[in-house]
Parts: sequence; structure tokens; C-alpha cells
Amino acid sequence: MTETLLEDCRSAWQNMSDAECEQAWQSQAGDLYRQCTHSLLPEVYSMGQQARHQLNALWRQILAEPQRLNHRLLLSLYRRKLDQPQPPAPAWLEAAQDRVENQAHLRLLMPPPSFKVSICLTTYNRPGMLKRALESVRNQTYPDWELHLNNHGSTDETDSYCRSQLADTRIHYTQLKQNTGLSGILSIWDRFCEQSNHELIVNLADDDWLKPDFLENCITFFKSHSWISLCGGGFCSVDLEERLIKQCGPFYAQDTIADPRRELQRSAINCAVGVGLVLRKSLLKALAAHDPVIAGTPHRHAVWEYYYFNQLVAETEVGLIRETTGMHTIASSETTAKISTDRDNSDFFLHIARLLNHQYARLFGADTYPRDLMTFFFNRRVLMENMQTPIQGLFQLSDPAEFEQFYTQKLKDWQTYTRLRYELIHAHSSTQEPVFYTEANAFGPVAATP
Repeated sequence: MTETLLEDCRSAWQNMSDAECEQAWQSQAGDLYRQCTHSLLPEVYSMGQQARHQLNALWRQILAEPQRLNHRLLLSLYRRKLDQPQPPAPAWLEAAQDRVENQAHLRLLMPPPSFKVSICLTTYNRPGMLKRALESVRNQTYPDWELHLNNHGSTDETDSYCRSQLADTRIHYTQLKQNTGLSGILSIWDRFCEQSNHELIVNLADDDWLKPDFLENCITFFKSHSWISLCGGGFCSVDLEERLIKQCGPFYAQDTIADPRRELQRSAINCAVGVGLVLRKSLLKALAAHDPVIAGTPHRHAVWEYYYFNQLVAETEVGLIRETTGMHTIASSETTAKISTDRDNSDFFLHIARLLNHQYARLFGADTYPRDLMTFFFNRRVLMENMQTPIQGLFQLSDPAEFEQFYTQKLKDWQTYTRLRYELIHAHSSTQEPVFYTEANAFGPVAATP
């Protein structure tokens, strides 16, 4: 019913001139639009193939004639809006847009200036991994890239290796004298976002590497869906011998615009993006204000993909392709390193819980996020993976002053955890909303595109 209404309304309005639109608003075409805005449910955010084809065709018309009034009307019908200033609307169009003004609209972005890509690769004392990561960039079948190679204070042969790569003029090298930890990495990211030459960017760690066709596949999708904010695919985690530990995706059976309802649900169990992600850098400044990783710091660009993916999938359209795009190494020595007792990451994940609830309510209605998924998120992602591990550090403490400091901080964390758990599970979640994912199927792949 939804797609039939959309098709009928689109057909009625798609070829009208600006001069014809005002009269049409008072006719059967206007009645059809009003019926659509009254009848369409939140499913308009999660389109079937027919509606998706219609919107893609409309987008191509908008690029050719962006100021046409019927285009602006039809975009609002799909709960989309053009992400650029528009001239004042005539009275009839204002009346039409007022009908959907209180409903969330996804932003369709203007095409990037070019489809060249800037890549940020940061390394520290891991020349073997660095060589693998850098070669994976060199081996890309898509040639229009530049690499910003950052040596974060390495004390081994990393510098000489990096300098040996500079015969390739696409590689730009920066050596930092000292490793300054997370703050230094965030400063490198800020500098990269401000100095790189291209709008489309990739963030690559030295323990990651890319599939050879990663850029080609993602840029091909970007070119045919030039309004999207990012494009990624599946990725794998491996051990030091490159044995598979966990596969995440691919999540759709064909390259597609991601379904925001499904992805906001999936994120309670597993974030859909990781290694191998092409992103618009111009979005990162606006997103920085609420990125919990850089909260309270002077850093200027969002960096945590778990955060910005869930913001963007609920506010723009994002692409997910049917290929595995990259690999990530999990070193056992890192997972058994000495536990820090002065901080854990639970506050980051509590922020994600708030974000999932807020964005889901914004698109699909208040108190609709599935209760089972929010319960899983609190039990697994917050409690088991983040809060319990630092508590083990309690047994390593001997100084009473350290114990008092630990207790004070953890008490505050537990109070926040219990308050949010009650608010988001018992007061603001649903047992009626259809649930698409469990832990068994949230890591993909799926059998068919929804």
C-alpha cells in the first residue's frame, strides 16, 4: 500500500512545471499528496525496491534541475530533504511541507567535488604490520588516492621504511618525534581532516589492511548514489597468524542503501562498519560535538565509527556493499595487557545507548526501540565488555587511597548505568516493535536485500 501510494503521487507530480504546481495543489493531485502524508507510516524510511528506484530517479532529476518546485514537494513526501539552502517556498508549497514538518527527514547530500580519496594511515613501532597495511593501499585497483602516512614517534626502523616509500608521489609522510597516546592520534586525525586534499576519506590503522577492490567497489557505489554520506562493507577480525576470529558481514546480498531501522537495531549487537569505510570528511566537524571519544577535549573531528555511523544512518543515507572490504588484527598480547583501573569505556557505550534510543524514536516513534535488543546492549556491550573488566583491577590495588579513588569513580559509573538501564529499557523501549536481529544473525550475511 505504501509503495503504491508513493508511485501514484510521484506519477501525478513528477512532470509538472512550476507554473502548474499551484493549481495542481488545489486539484486531485493535491488531494493525493495529502492522502499520502496522512497514510504513510515510518516504513518510508526503509524503502522497498520499487520506492528506492523511484527515489533514485527523482534524485537524478533534482541534480539536473535542483530548484524545481515539484521536486521539493516529492522529496518531502519521501521524508527526504536536499542538504543545501533553498529559495523561499510559495504559500502552497509551505502548506504542503508543513504537513510533514514535524517528521524526521533524511538529508540527501550534494555530490562530492571529486571521487578522489585521501587515506590516513598512522603507525607506531609495528613495521611488519605497517608494510602489510601500506601494500594493501598500493594494491588498490582504484588508482585515484593519496596516502597521509603518520609515524607516531616510532623508535625502530619504521622511519627508514616510511622514507623508502616516498618515490610514490601519492604518499605524504609526517614523522612525529614523540608518541603522545590517544591525544596524539586525535591530533593526527584533526590535521589530516584539515590538510588532506579530498572530500572522501579513509581511516586506516597499521594493524588493518584493505581488500584490493575496496576503493573501486565503494567509489562505484558512491558515483551511482552520490547523495550518500559514507560507504562500507563487511570486515573480518583475525589473530597474528591471520586466522579468522570473527566475521562481520557483508550484511546485504547486494550493494544497497542501508535500512536505518535494521541498522539501528543491529548496532545493539554489532556495529555494521569497521575496516574499509569511505566517508565524507566535511561531516565530521558537526558530528564532533557529541562524539564521546573526544568529549571535553580540544579535538575538532569525530573519530569513533560506532558513533558517527549511527548518527549518519539515521540522518542521511549510507551505502553498504556486498563485499568484505578489510581486515583487522586482534593481538592476544593486547587483550591481556595490564588493566587500567582509573577509566573504562562504559561511558562511551552508554552514550551509544542514548543515541540508539533517540534516533530510533526520531524516525519510528517514541518508546519503540526493541526492549530485547536494548537489554542485550546493556548486559553485553556495557556490563560484560566494559564495566566488569576494569573491576578486575580492584584486586591489583594495595594503597587505600587508590582503592578510595577507584570506588568513587566506579560508584558514579554504576549509578549512571542503573539509571540509564531503567530509563531506556523499562521506560523507553517496546515489546511490540518487530526485531530483526539476535546475536546469531547480527553479524551477517543476510539472504536477501529488504
